[in-house]
Amino acid sequence: MRLSSEKRLLVVVLLVAMCLELAWLLWPRLNLLADSYRFAERQEALGQWGRQRTPESRAVWDHERGLLRAHQQRIALLVLAAVVAEGVVVTVIVRRAILSQSHENAA
Repeated sequence: MRLSSEKRLLVVVLLVAMCLELAWLLWPRLNLLADSYRFAERQEALGQWGRQRTPESRAVWDHERGLLRAHQQRIALLVLAAVVAEGVVVTVIVRRAILSQSHENAA
């Protein structure tokens, strides 16, 4: 299997990116509530619920946490989709190199 230097570099970069993205997905994050997405709104909702302890303030707090959870799930799905797309590109590049080599050997 002979890859040109540009293709070899691309494969290495894609593999490193895939590893970093998977590490980001699997790395345990201790404080998910510290995410910057709607942080001020979430802090305000938590403060209101902490001061009042009413069902309405609890509902607002739960809603903000739900929005954060949905945002984090969307980000995780996008990263996973990027990993899959990069894996497909690497597979296509390597497969074409293997097939072109087998055609050269057959000739």
